[in-house]
Amino acid sequence: DYLAEHEEILPELANIGGFKEEVWKSYFKAQIELYKDLIKKHQEAEERKREIEEEASKQRTQWEAVIEIFNNRFFVPFKLVPKNRVPVILGQERMLNLGFIFLDDGDEAPVDKNALMEVLSAGEKKALYILNIIFEVEARKKAKQETVFVFDDIADSFDYKNKYAIIQYLKDITEEPYFKQIILTHNFDFFRTINSRFVPYSHCLMASKSSANGLFLKRSEERRVGKECRSRWSP
Repeated sequence: DYLAEHEEILPELANIGGFKEEVWKSYFKAQIELYKDLIKKHQEAEERKREIEEEASKQRTQWEAVIEIFNNRFFVPFKLVPKNRVPVILGQERMLNLGFIFLDDGDEAPVDKNALMEVLSAGEKKALYILNIIFEVEARKKAKQETVFVFDDIADSFDYKNKYAIIQYLKDITEEPYFKQIILTHNFDFFRTINSRFVPYSHCLMASKSSANGLFLKRSEERRVGKECRSRWSP
């Protein structure tokens, strides 16, 4: 009925998309002041968004601090870089995506994580896994959250340099007043190293098992004989 009374519309139906566009334009023209106000608000919002993103790009996320610790402390043939730092700071994305830069005699090149994992040694891969532990520790440090950390042979299969890097990090943890550690190890060399760095003999226990007493702990007692330092274990 409407078309019968408005035959001039019929030619417009040959191009429905163009017809809809003309209808929208007529609405905008009829409400031109509201349209201009909408455009102005949109432009202002875009400008404010750019300002916020520029400010956010200057800030550091918790993950970036952890990445810096990892890059500075551990010896691996790559460095980590944050890929989506601004969206994370703005709350648009929850997790930081990591990028990998392969290092070779001063040359740098981005590399896919899967390709990188194929060429890393077991110790280098384990160093990468330590990243999540560092993040958890640093987050609790920032929150001053009282925590007992249990580390079970954490330096096992590490290469020489990275073993000492993680030992130094464990030593740093001891300096936080709200952190405690229980460090378990089967490696006597690792034990001697942490004992010489920050765990005194009075804090060392050895687990033993016997048919008579079952599983029990022995305390370490340090004895000095001349210039030699020896340890004796007693229940």
